[in-house]
Amino acid sequence: MANITTSVSNMIQGVSQQSPKVRFIGQCEEQINALSSISDGLKKRPCTRVISAIGEDVINPTDYVHFVNRSENERYAVVLNNTVARAFNLVTGVEATINGVTGGTELPEYLKNADARKNLKSMALADTSFFLNTTVNTAMTTDVTASQDESTALVFIKQGDYQKKYEILFNGSEVVRAEVTLVWVKSFSYYKIASVIVNNAGSGYSSKYPPTLSIVKSTTNQGSIYTNATFKVNVNDATGQITSVTVLNAGLYYYDRWNGVVSFPQSDAGAVVTYTSGVSASAANADTSVIAAGIDALFTSEVSVNDYYSHEPNGGSIVIKKLNGDTFYLTSRDGLANTAIGIVFKTVDDISDLPVQAPNDFKVSVRGAIDSKEDDYYVTFNTNDKGAFGIGGWIESVGYGIQSKIDATTLPHQLVNTGLNEFELSESVWNDRLVGDDESNPIPSFIGKPLNNIFFHKNRLGLLTDDTMLFSEAGQFFNFFRTTVRTLLDSDPIDVSAASTTISRLSSAVGFQENLILFADRGQFVVKSGDTLTPTSISISPVTNYDVDTSAEPLGLGAYIYFPAPRGNYMGIREFRLDATSSTFDSDDITSQIPAYIPSGSTTKLVASSTENIICVYSKGSDLTNTLYVYKFYWSGNEKVISSWSKFTFAMDIHGVEFMNSKLYIVGNKAGRAILCSINMEEQRVESDTLGNFSYHLDLLTKVTSGSTTSITLPFHVEDGDVVEAYDEKGINVKINSVVGNTVYLARPAICFIGLRYAMEYTFSEPVFKQQGGPQGTPSGLTRFILRNGNVFFSKAASFRIEVTPAARDMFLFDFSPNIVDVNRAGSMVFDDGVARFSIFTEAKDCVIKIVNDSAFSANFQSAEFEANAHTRATRYS
Repeated sequence: MANITTSVSNMIQGVSQQSPKVRFIGQCEEQINALSSISDGLKKRPCTRVISAIGEDVINPTDYVHFVNRSENERYAVVLNNTVARAFNLVTGVEATINGVTGGTELPEYLKNADARKNLKSMALADTSFFLNTTVNTAMTTDVTASQDESTALVFIKQGDYQKKYEILFNGSEVVRAEVTLVWVKSFSYYKIASVIVNNAGSGYSSKYPPTLSIVKSTTNQGSIYTNATFKVNVNDATGQITSVTVLNAGLYYYDRWNGVVSFPQSDAGAVVTYTSGVSASAANADTSVIAAGIDALFTSEVSVNDYYSHEPNGGSIVIKKLNGDTFYLTSRDGLANTAIGIVFKTVDDISDLPVQAPNDFKVSVRGAIDSKEDDYYVTFNTNDKGAFGIGGWIESVGYGIQSKIDATTLPHQLVNTGLNEFELSESVWNDRLVGDDESNPIPSFIGKPLNNIFFHKNRLGLLTDDTMLFSEAGQFFNFFRTTVRTLLDSDPIDVSAASTTISRLSSAVGFQENLILFADRGQFVVKSGDTLTPTSISISPVTNYDVDTSAEPLGLGAYIYFPAPRGNYMGIREFRLDATSSTFDSDDITSQIPAYIPSGSTTKLVASSTENIICVYSKGSDLTNTLYVYKFYWSGNEKVISSWSKFTFAMDIHGVEFMNSKLYIVGNKAGRAILCSINMEEQRVESDTLGNFSYHLDLLTKVTSGSTTSITLPFHVEDGDVVEAYDEKGINVKINSVVGNTVYLARPAICFIGLRYAMEYTFSEPVFKQQGGPQGTPSGLTRFILRNGNVFFSKAASFRIEVTPAARDMFLFDFSPNIVDVNRAGSMVFDDGVARFSIFTEAKDCVIKIVNDSAFSANFQSAEFEANAHTRATRYS
């Protein structure tokens, strides 16, 4: 038998559910309300301080809590339930107004949800907070743009000359455009047009004006042309109908989603108006306005024109409109090689074909050039002086008869902080589609689907839906449409899918080292774009395939991203990182030592302080609604020297948590009354309102300096099991006579601190006898290990106790109160450093050793050691 000493060099490595034989030094069996600190060692967690009570039945388990951090002096908690929204100042506890109302502003229908905590998402951007309902399908409004006006044409004289003919030809009043279907055949990796079927032969056609067949994109077409097809359209002049279409060149196309469109009928069946300009003896005869006036005069005299059309000259132009509103066909001939007359009607071939004078709001489509793969687009004329007709410019505009407005009632709403304790809740104003059509400027792909999340990256607002990510126009957060379809701009919106071999539903996006990491339920993706995020430079690549608990938002902290992973009835937390050596992404399980510690819930939230190197995990939906799971870590270079898990428990249900710098804010509910409180997690903090700057460790701590001297009304309801304690500013306990409801009767000092007792508990890991071998020794199964005594090294302690519970025997209590100085004589509370010695006298595997501090004062613990007898039957040599 040998007398040996086993040392626990530190007590800050947190809980481990591994076998005691393989645990690291400093890990423990359980750690409750104790915080691991690199500077203080193990210490009792800081207390919660009441900011204010915000009323009865204000917070429900299904409510959504959002936090706003504008500055050190202006912070808010916003609560949304199924009907109303309320906001509270976290500095003063005062309720802020929303839309000028306190006590609850009615929510718009979009934000009403029976399980808001689960189904709402939020994001803060400067003074604006966006709220998203993941159960609402987005939509366009039913409004559509104006249909094409096929009854109005603009004729303008492009060139005036002497003694030249200017002819305007009107088609017959009864014409029908032919309709055809293309028959495709696949040739290797391309498609060809094998033949053309005439579905409707039309009427009013003439071989004198040969009709043409054009190839246009269908609404689902995403392909392009390699070689364009050519055709000959055959006409029966006797009937005015198309008889057949001959394929001259079958063309080559990447896809077969193209349509054939036959030109509108043109013939001499209608009126022909011919004007001949005057001789050169008068310069006015070549004036375009004189020529236009002459043509208009002939329109008046021509019955077949004047009875069916209105015509209004203006300078060198004439606006012609068919009186019954029907479409018609108009063409021209002239003595200047058909270059002297311009007609703007329905569609023009090129933007250069348009005049500089036209009616205001006159709209026409411009046919895109096939050789440049340019889409058709639309332009509207705006006069410079906003007059009915005049000089101006052609502005790109939206197509005919299409939806152009996003329904703001189905998209994220915004809460704007307009001043101190003032908010405005409203729909967001989303930009309309101003150019193009469903083909050239399609509706965003999120329309018709619910949104999964909202985020911000590189000066763009982002939305996630299914496996698709969308970005707004750069700098224009509410625009998801292109601003021109003539060219693709770097600032244009982005609509891109994350390709993967598995079905992945994108749930979150986190900025990470100049990239964007997308999280799906079954994997992670990286979004790369270079220095500037553009539609042509963006790429999405899968990087890892770790399962994700999508009820929680991943947490970016320092050079890492933390996210929860499902693990049956429990959850794990993974640490996502970029490997500096291999430049690859990877993820480590930081809960590998506690696989059954954090229960899974319907919703999870991770909050953190980069200043204090701490992460708090809240799992809503589990039975432990009063518990936070705390991860304390510390990096020394590339080595993590602290990786500690523990739990904080509170005398209230938790509904919302958020770190702001070193302070953790909690929105809780105590016996039906909602409470705002905070915990200052600052290392080695000092208090300014106690003599000696020490800290009280009472939960829901309230400082009282005014009011009745015989009673204090607490801002919360006292429940069974609660122990209320009160102290003055020196640390002297104030006797409580009785507690009735939430009223405490006592002789109140001038400055009184009152709150609820809570206990710090630290359960040692079973001491294990280890022989030499390996970094931490090797456990021996050939030794009977009997503990005799233990020593705990402490500092800044006022009171604590050690509980030793041998198997099948009563528990032994060892109380330590190092402070023996009279507080009144010292003038303030005095704390001491030292060693607490206690007896054990039982086998290591048969006893539980626990440190408990349920006093209102601190006690820090640095290390421990155990004296033991080791009975060894053999000695290990290797």
